[in-house]
Amino acid sequence: MEARNSKKQKQEIGNESEGSLHPLANNHNAIIDGEGGIRRFHRMKTEWGFDKFIPLETFSHASNGYLLEDCCVFGAEVFLMKSNGKGECVMTMKNPLSNTYTWKIDEVSKLDEEVVLSEAFVVGEHKWKLVIYPKGNGTAKNKSLLVFLELAYWETLPPEWKVYTEYKLRIRDQFQIIGTNMQKKARIRGTTGHEATAGKKKNNDQEEKSFREEILNLHVSETMGATNSKKGNIDNAIVHAGTMRSLRDVPPAHYTLKLTSFSIFRDTKIGNYESGVFEAGGYKWKLCIYPNGNVKMNVKGHLSCYLAIADTETLPPGWEVNVSFKLFVFDQVRDKYLTIQDAEGGVGRFHRMKTECGFDQFLPLATFNDASNGYLVDDCCVFGAEVFVIKYTGKGESASMVKNLARNIYTWRIDSFSATDQDKLISEEFVVGGHKWKLDIYPKGNSLSSKGKSVSLFLRLADCKNLPLHRKLYAEFKLRMRDQVRGNHIERKVGQWFCESSAESWGYADFMPLSELNDASKGFMVNGVAIVEAEITLISSFKDF
Repeated sequence: MEARNSKKQKQEIGNESEGSLHPLANNHNAIIDGEGGIRRFHRMKTEWGFDKFIPLETFSHASNGYLLEDCCVFGAEVFLMKSNGKGECVMTMKNPLSNTYTWKIDEVSKLDEEVVLSEAFVVGEHKWKLVIYPKGNGTAKNKSLLVFLELAYWETLPPEWKVYTEYKLRIRDQFQIIGTNMQKKARIRGTTGHEATAGKKKNNDQEEKSFREEILNLHVSETMGATNSKKGNIDNAIVHAGTMRSLRDVPPAHYTLKLTSFSIFRDTKIGNYESGVFEAGGYKWKLCIYPNGNVKMNVKGHLSCYLAIADTETLPPGWEVNVSFKLFVFDQVRDKYLTIQDAEGGVGRFHRMKTECGFDQFLPLATFNDASNGYLVDDCCVFGAEVFVIKYTGKGESASMVKNLARNIYTWRIDSFSATDQDKLISEEFVVGGHKWKLDIYPKGNSLSSKGKSVSLFLRLADCKNLPLHRKLYAEFKLRMRDQVRGNHIERKVGQWFCESSAESWGYADFMPLSELNDASKGFMVNGVAIVEAEITLISSFKDF
């Protein structure tokens, strides 16, 4: 009787030690999960995958390219999520206290210095200085008065900090009672490690007395470094405009960006905000947020969000980095992260000519600005990023099933079988398909149900320890007790995996009743001799590459 994958089979076919079916491993192949592809493995859940990976009709049709000439290829990418707790909180300060600094300079026309600096003054928790070139500088030499604002002591700031400011430089007209001032607006973005200055020219044909006092009016937005970030413990997918969107509870693994007073960012002409640098996969990255959309890409009515690779000057010539990335925005109402990735897998290719990848239409502004959606609440929003660098390891295997094996039948003649008092008999080793095998037979059974009632017969992979680590060998075989008179043999079929980690045998505890074996008229026992056979009809073959 053929063994089948059913409850009845589980009762009949088993291993020699337990007398029960060893469950086959269900090896599922990875595709993009509709809920973001995040899975939690633990002692009670050691396997994740897809029951309906691909329709058999689709898979089997050669025109689809999945199965060609009876050959197919599967693969997997596994990224272990380890939150590094990196993030930043960005705050804006409008109309800060004591935001006006007045610098009175006497006898300007008599200044001999090429450059003159004011004392340091504090606005918005940062120190600043005014810088003037009385006789100009560069192309403006002896033509204009140059006035600049400088972020003082920038070298003491943490790496990658930036300070965005909007300010006015003003030269007071001391003759007009109403106080009409010559003033201009400007914006600077000070980057650590560089002199952060911006300024204007003042023609020398103005009277000297008009430059008696200089007033500086500052509006400061300040980047709070990663040391001030707040680390959290950290539906069905929707495909829209080439993106796949889903909600999840798990926070971004690599970086979180919190923007407070978001309306100030939106209303300024800052264009975009670049986060601090964070590291993932051995490379450095930044988040780029365009509050009003990326004008360069003609985006209207949407917030744009991108991942940018940083410090590219340190990378070797011809560098290229392929990543699987996801960008996030936090739903503060539902306490979930909206996950946005490319609908085709979220793989971005970064190189010298392409240092930024992301989504022009990350989120409609109408959706983002509606507090009921949870993305912008109390003028505060949170973005995030996960970046997994795809590094080809070269690991793989080629698997095939081999039929029509040469010399695949082993015949074991057991003399004095009827008179043996041994509980277990083991055959000599025999080779089929490049592997060594043995037969185990229990003349009087080996389980509670078969003891004293049936013969138990099993096939063992004798060289299982030679299998590569975690590798299994699949075999289909027949176990046979020969009828030495009429040829009406008793035969059972088995299909099972043999594991490298144990020397288990596979077969049947109740292979045949003892009463039938000992019945001389049946022909299975002749002059005390029994003949047992194993016929291996198929085995799996593996080759690493």
